[in-house]
Amino acid sequence: MGVLNKKQNQMQASPDSEVVQRAIEGDSDAWHAVLEKYRPLLRLVAARHARRIVSHRFDESDVVQMTCVEVLRSYQGFRGETQAELEGWLESILHNNVVRLWRNHSAATRDYRREVVRDEANSGLSFLWKANTKQDPARNLVQGEVALLLAQALEQLPDEYRKTLELRFIDGKKIRDVALHLGTTVGVVAGRLRRGLECLRDLLPEELRDLISWGSE
Repeated sequence: MGVLNKKQNQMQASPDSEVVQRAIEGDSDAWHAVLEKYRPLLRLVAARHARRIVSHRFDESDVVQMTCVEVLRSYQGFRGETQAELEGWLESILHNNVVRLWRNHSAATRDYRREVVRDEANSGLSFLWKANTKQDPARNLVQGEVALLLAQALEQLPDEYRKTLELRFIDGKKIRDVALHLGTTVGVVAGRLRRGLECLRDLLPEELRDLISWGSE
């Protein structure tokens, strides 16, 4: 297990852990609160899927909305007992909705399941923060409460900063490829990365700033 994972596991429980527990026990209001809490992370994971599928760029907000509706319709069938199991269930529903949207907009003869793949971590709503591409990927794995807080912080950034950071550090694109994707220059991307990272660090709780690798190699 990487250093990041160990430190994440040592963090105190979220103040919302009681709400999560009530949701697990079947409380309807708690499920609404849980979905509101997880919405930024659901959007981040859905956007990651959307950028992977070069043949069709669906709107990640549609996937998130479909997922929330399905969760509220079927939460009474959830049989998990932990927050990790809840996150895995949310990710499974999200992934199935990505597949469904891709299939509905693609030729029936194509094997859509080969293109719509789960995140590399394949562990609930986790993702890789690829600031240092030379180290063991497990050390870049972001999950649990850290994933939630990082996704919520990214959501608060101006779109131009958020998209640039996600392309660079979550998709792992080189700066020149980020510039090509966004239709701008390498200099503009470098500036957005610098300012975006500064804003992101300010938005994160102080105890989390050292958990994230901030390199830009």
